Amino acid sequence: MRTLKILIGVFVLALLLACCTTIGTILHKYDYQELRPAQTTYGPGVILAVREKGDAIMADMVCKVEEALGSPAPQPTESPGPETDFIKDLSGTVAIDADLLNRIKADANLKLVENVEFHFANVHFFEIPDTAITANSGKITPACLKAISYRLQQKAIVAVVKRVLKADVIGVVTFQAKASVDAQAPQQLLNGVAAKLGMEVDASSANTIKGAGLYWGIKVEPNLVPLFPGLPDAAGGLLAKAGEVEADLVESVSLPAAQRLAAELLGRPATDKSEIRTLLRASSTNQQTKYYSGLVKARLEEQAKAKLPKYIMIAPPAK
Repeated sequence: MRTLKILIGVFVLALLLACCTTIGTILHKYDYQELRPAQTTYGPGVILAVREKGDAIMADMVCKVEEALGSPAPQPTESPGPETDFIKDLSGTVAIDADLLNRIKADANLKLVENVEFHFANVHFFEIPDTAITANSGKITPACLKAISYRLQQKAIVAVVKRVLKADVIGVVTFQAKASVDAQAPQQLLNGVAAKLGMEVDASSANTIKGAGLYWGIKVEPNLVPLFPGLPDAAGGLLAKAGEVEADLVESVSLPAAQRLAAELLGRPATDKSEIRTLLRASSTNQQTKYYSGLVKARLEEQAKAKLPKYIMIAPPAK
């Protein structure tokens, strides 16, 4: 009987895991970052100032694509063939990420939201080629140059949107049982969730929200910003300084620690720090960010160990 219960428990857990792949997990698998909130304006060629960066990204628009690359702006290129595995992973029910759900429920007006599940359709991938940027970067407007310079002087991460995942989405929202006590509560909760996610209420259903042509996944590239001519020396200096700081981070830890992180986070072994810096330049922005965060942690750990005395006496527990 005990064995049967264990088997049932394992089966139920497997079902829960199968049904609960999150949008963030899927995007991260393909080296995209989740754009929060999803929207229609941060397309390829737009210049952003990144406020939060990790597996998810929140950012402010610095320049529209027409301001950065001229009007009419170069058109992004759609992926020549369907990214079959990616689209397959987005089929069926996709769960909301736990941290995003917690952010929604942190709003006192939305604490009765139980869960949100997504259904994706009409998925497309668009990218702006590097050549479109190099060919049109001279068309950048003075106002856009000034805005980039200001953001860099504020030490913001300024980046070009390189690639996006665009899709139509239906979200199914469930509420805690208490929400049904007040007839107005479900509709108010639905409105609030839709606003948080950059979507709108689906009038044809009592518990769904929808969005058409939304950018959900995004890849940004800070290294393309220096391609724009005319940045003031102060801004260019900051760009160069950022590279120096990153190189200093690599040098600040022991070679074994830098090699271990390269194998874990960049997916490649390295014989020395020069090779590690080469690997970094060829890595994605997401990989670079995780590597530099790992370097900071490793440096702090090594500094802490260096200050430990040779012998440590541990007091016996009090009787």
